Amino acid sequence: MRLLVTRPEPEANPLAARLRANGYDVLVAPLTRIVLAAEPAGLPKPAAIAVTSRNGARSVASWSAATSWKGATIYAVGAATAAEARMGGFSDVRTASGDVEALADLIGRDFDPTAGPLLYAAARDRSADLAALLPDVRVVTVEAYAAEAVPRLNPEVVEALRDGTLDGVLLFSSRAAQILVDLATATGVREALAKPAMYALSKQVAQPLRAVSGARVLVAAHPNEGSLLALVNPALAQSS
Repeated sequence: MRLLVTRPEPEANPLAARLRANGYDVLVAPLTRIVLAAEPAGLPKPAAIAVTSRNGARSVASWSAATSWKGATIYAVGAATAAEARMGGFSDVRTASGDVEALADLIGRDFDPTAGPLLYAAARDRSADLAALLPDVRVVTVEAYAAEAVPRLNPEVVEALRDGTLDGVLLFSSRAAQILVDLATATGVREALAKPAMYALSKQVAQPLRAVSGARVLVAAHPNEGSLLALVNPALAQSS
């Protein structure tokens, strides 16, 4: 079984290695490149910090100002993001169940809005507005990183699509899914996207794929890597 891993580094190659160790033929062709933003100037000291991805957590941890924030509560969208925050030196990390709505619910129940501002380390291109989900909280949104689209599909991916030798595509973001559709259209292989199974992390990630006629889209039961890999083979989830 031949799978395409589309997520950016540094996650792409460890995931590919795990799949290969389980007998899968894997193409690694990230559809985005993560660029961390420069540390913003003049930020107020936050009462708490919200992160919706590993990259948001990495970006905040790299800021010099964050050396004095390590005791602040971090609200993380899911377990992988929470683990990244802990690796960055934050000790009080509280974890939601994997999507922005669940994160907003956690913050709404747990955070005291009179304590001060909530810093949201966001992506430049984002499909959900955390601040809008928290109308009673002063949310300071900072664009902490950008997922830059690759300019074209990897030639090996184009060949595999044309030859019908690609069995599945792993998609972790709606932005990556949209980029895949756009680049496949530009390359003349959009119709070929109907052959491989499209493994989507969530319904939101799956949405851009609905534009592909005949696409076989499978959506993970929960928005995490283990649930996504379980779509390919339940045994894979045990190692996630």
